[in-house]
Order: sequence, then C-alpha cells, then structure tokens
Amino acid sequence: FTGYLFYSKKEKKLRIFGKFFLAVFWAAGCSSVVIVPTVLQMLHRLGASGAEVNLWEFTLNPVNFYNGSFIGSYSTIEAGTPYIYCGIMAVIALPMYFLNKKIEKREKCYVFVALAGLFLVMMVPVTDLIMHLGSDPTWFSYRYAYLYTFILLAVCCRQMSFLLKENYNKKKKI
Repeated sequence: FTGYLFYSKKEKKLRIFGKFFLAVFWAAGCSSVVIVPTVLQMLHRLGASGAEVNLWEFTLNPVNFYNGSFIGSYSTIEAGTPYIYCGIMAVIALPMYFLNKKIEKREKCYVFVALAGLFLVMMVPVTDLIMHLGSDPTWFSYRYAYLYTFILLAVCCRQMSFLLKENYNKKKKI
C-alpha cells in the first residue's frame, strides 16, 4: 500500500491515506481484545525470570554492528551478534548508491527505510521480539540478518551497474 501511495500521482493521496489509517485503527481496535492480553502475558513472562529486562535499550553497540561488515571481523553465535558480512564492495557501494544522482529519490528512500528498519530490529529487543512473533528466539537470535545482507548486495549490484554503464559509455566515445 505504501509503495502504491508513494508512486501514485493522484491528487487524492490524502483521502486514500486517511481511509487506510482509519481502517488500520478500526482493525486494531477490534483485535485489541486478543492482542492486549497477549502482550501483557508476554511482558509478564519476560519479567518472571527475575532478571531485569529493558526492552527499549540497545542490545548491540552500533559500531560493533558496522564492524561486522568488514573482513576479519569475528563473531560467534554465543556472542549474540548478527552475521552481516557480505564483502567490502557492498560497504563501499552503499554511500556511492545514496550519492548517485541517476537513481530516483523514492528508490533511495525505500532502501534507507528497509536498512534502517532491519538495523533497529536487530538493535532493540522489543522489535526483535516482534520479529520472532512474541517468543524469545532460541540459540540463533538474528536469523533474519540475511535480509540486511541481501539488501546490501542488491544495492551494490545496482550501483555497480551504473558504474559499468558509465565506464562502457566513456570507452565507446573514445
């Protein structure tokens, strides 16, 4: 829906947006009979172990998360860090992708929202809990880190296609 709304050129965007969120609030209200007790039970179960659980605190250091993108970084499953290594080319191509003027701003916005959303999911325990449908993940916490890596690789391929096309056009002129 968001993609349709973002790409549509209609003047009725505000009306469509309003109808959508009215339907969302209506559905949330109807389903709150089930959702609210479930969330309260999950929060009660998290506090039952006796350990203080802060669901809004970062679980990872953002610098360590970023360092996982470079060769030679070592993380183990026991350490609880996500495996996001996909090659140095992807790390180099990411800023080039966002600085490329030939790529539409809408596409860049979608990529940024996807990467930032996955970053937050891996950093904040509440969002991690939501991604695992309310249960604590067993053994391998960040099993969806491959999505982050896939988006980085897709961005790298997109940027490299622009660079190769540019290089080909320069050779063709000579």
